[in-house]
Amino acid sequence: MSDADGGAVRGDAKTGETPEISIITPCYNAVRHLRDALESVAWQRGVRVEHIVVDAGSQDGTVEILKQFPAVRWLSEPDSGQADAFNKGLALARAPLIGWLNADDVYEPGALAQVVQFFHKHPQAALVNGHLARVDPDGKPLEFLPARSSRFWLRHFWWRWYWLNHPSTFYRKSLFDEVGPIDESLHYAMDYDFYLRASQQHEFHDIDLLTTRMRVHPEAKTSQGWDNFAADVRHTFEKVWKPAHPWFYRYSLLGVRMYAAKSHLSESFIALRAGNRAKSFAELKRAAAWWPLLPLLPTFYRYGARVALRLALGESLYGRLPRRGGQPPSSEQHKADPEHRELVMVYRAKNGIEAHLLKNALEAAGISAQVVGEALAATESNLWFAAPQILVKADQAEQAARMLRELEEARLSRATGNSE
Repeated sequence: MSDADGGAVRGDAKTGETPEISIITPCYNAVRHLRDALESVAWQRGVRVEHIVVDAGSQDGTVEILKQFPAVRWLSEPDSGQADAFNKGLALARAPLIGWLNADDVYEPGALAQVVQFFHKHPQAALVNGHLARVDPDGKPLEFLPARSSRFWLRHFWWRWYWLNHPSTFYRKSLFDEVGPIDESLHYAMDYDFYLRASQQHEFHDIDLLTTRMRVHPEAKTSQGWDNFAADVRHTFEKVWKPAHPWFYRYSLLGVRMYAAKSHLSESFIALRAGNRAKSFAELKRAAAWWPLLPLLPTFYRYGARVALRLALGESLYGRLPRRGGQPPSSEQHKADPEHRELVMVYRAKNGIEAHLLKNALEAAGISAQVVGEALAATESNLWFAAPQILVKADQAEQAARMLRELEEARLSRATGNSE
């Protein structure tokens, strides 16, 4: 079948046996990681799998990779977003079970067979959530996110706006017939919207299994800012809660505004800690836009007290303050590690994920880098003090700082473009 066939479905439909599970992968210009995703599905054993890829008309070689996998069913045509692509794949799916795998994520070997077996053993389960590991672009582990949907069922899901990770979540296809397809008007919280609707009719189930590795990189939608997600969540609450529960709808909107303000307030203090006062002030303005009376936000006082202490005591004295849980100050940790004595700090990261992403970017440019302080940052809630730090050799510090500034400027440019 030629490319002139437009949106025609290509690949082997395998009409001999009905698949047990259909995996749907929306993608666009995914040439860098798509092969890994396709192979992770193709290598599954002990289960009949149908893989459907819905491409949005990529021009970067994505289609050429798809042609190398004859067992994959795929089509390539413009769409209105990830939700539209998923719904197209859902309409093509022939299996009673559904998985949603991003083009830059991969399944663990043998995961799908165990997921299918879990559904067979639990016929009442309509949605099953597994463990997920976040990894960097090269596949190195960054964070482990355990399955916890059943423990967070209903009360946490509604009152605390908890959402699941869709790459490690699996569904009965009948669930989409029951509660409706993915909302194509949403582009950031479309999975949360679906889970919220489903949670009103079904209890979610956990499987004690690492099912998926999810790549985190600056181009990924999960790496974008809170504002886009918050806008989608507000639309979801208006649709789900406002008609029948207007009081809960108003409460939910307050929660969205508070969480958005808290997110920007955190960014403001992180930027101030890094010495970027312009960005700190800009983030503070965004926080105030979401929650004009910032002094009424409890988080404001916690962050403010830490800033005041650091400014009053100075970094040296502040670093000697006892930490919650008895952790030693980071200065003592660094002294105990001779490997880092000849290195200088060029960046304080927001979290371990960002630290390793930037470390990999520096090393790709020939700059040797180390990440320190991860253990303290993971357990210490003090966002002013506890943060993973990127260290480089003194003779490469200027080059590294310049590259990090360029990466930050590029990230802000992408975020501005996506919000327009």
